[in-house]
Amino acid sequence: MVLNSWASWCAPCIEETPELIAASLRTASSDVVFVGLNVKDEPTKARKFVEQLQIPYDSIMDPEGALLATLPEVPPGALPSTLVIDRTGRVAVRIIGQVPPGELAGILEAVSAESTAAE
Repeated sequence: MVLNSWASWCAPCIEETPELIAASLRTASSDVVFVGLNVKDEPTKARKFVEQLQIPYDSIMDPEGALLATLPEVPPGALPSTLVIDRTGRVAVRIIGQVPPGELAGILEAVSAESTAAE
């Protein structure tokens, strides 16, 4: 699972969105699930952002940042941030800040291989 926290007003979030979309489309036939966590944003602006960029995965609205605050792996207000969670529910990778361009596919492959080897 890839959990990405974002906001429509966050410049690095906007920049990394095409990378996340591409990775989600590449992994659509696998068991990798992408979920967005829209944080401290106006729901109308967030929905417009999702529609304009045609984001193919669901996002949870967290207008007060309450859900983000429950994630001990992510500092409060760290936008964007991305957690890659393996099959056992363990946070395998934590990225605070923008996902490095071109690296997410390799990260997902490594986590998937690691999880498969552990089974």
